[in-house]
This record gives sequence, C-alpha cells and structure tokens, in this order.
Amino acid sequence: MTRSVPLRRGLLVVALVLVGLLGVEAWYLLRGTPRPGADRPVVVGDLVARSVVDAAAQDLTQITSTSYRNYDEQVAEATTVMTPEFAATYRATAASLAPTFQEREREIAAQVVSSAVVRATDQQVQALVYLDSFVSERGGEPVRLPYRTLVTMTKTGHGWLVSDIETR
Repeated sequence: MTRSVPLRRGLLVVALVLVGLLGVEAWYLLRGTPRPGADRPVVVGDLVARSVVDAAAQDLTQITSTSYRNYDEQVAEATTVMTPEFAATYRATAASLAPTFQEREREIAAQVVSSAVVRATDQQVQALVYLDSFVSERGGEPVRLPYRTLVTMTKTGHGWLVSDIETR
C-alpha cells in the first residue's frame, strides 16, 4: 500500500506536466501568425528570408538588364518573374521607354552589389538591393549608375514573384 502512494504522486506529477505542456502548445498555436512591426520586422526564418532576398536580387538583375537589340523579348522575359498586376504596370512603362532605347541604342547591364531583408512574413518579403547599372548608348563607354532599390516579393501559387519595385 505504501508503494501506491508514491506511484500515484508520480503519475499526478506526470499528468500535471503534460497538461502544462498542452497548455503551452495550445497558446503557441492559437496566438496567431506573428505580424511584423517596428520592433520585429522579420517574422520568418533566416533561411526563407535569405532565399527570397536572393531571388529578388536575381530577378531585379534580369528585369533591369536590357538592350535595344532585343528589347521586346527582354521585357516579355522579365514579366515571367512578376505578379500579373505588376507585370501590367511594367509593360506600360517599358512601352513608353522603348523609343528612347531604340533611338539611343541604349544597353543596360545590371549587377547586384549587396542585398538584405527589410521586412518579411510568410506571404511577402521586402528586400533592399543595391545595384550598379552600367548604361551605354550608341556603343559608347558604359557609365556606372548606382541604385538603391526596394523589391517586394509576394508568395503566389507560382512561387515568389516581384510585386513592386521602388528605386531610390
């Protein structure tokens, strides 16, 4: 009979610990998705954020590197890494710039200098990308133009796509 009292106490302690763990787990699951704020702008893991920032930098290079030689094809290719809404805006801007590219025989080669995450959730990532664009016209010597660009990537059914670009 004396053995059953410590056994019951042990089982009671184990039961209380399990109830406590279940309570903590329920709190964790029910508190909702963390939201970014001024004190916590990144609410996804480092690996996810870094991979999306790397994709943003690669996509920005593809979007901004262009030539008068095959301008329309490059615009079409660039829109494959964009959300449909942003692609429509981009096409309109690109169409307005097409005559300038042709008249000046303009070519742009872009190169990423650095990139970092600004804000990140599981649905949207903003990446700050420092970019050097080397612009040449009529076969002249390229001129280096540095840019600081905020690229917004949005998670879609087709993966992470560019949904906005702000050059600063």
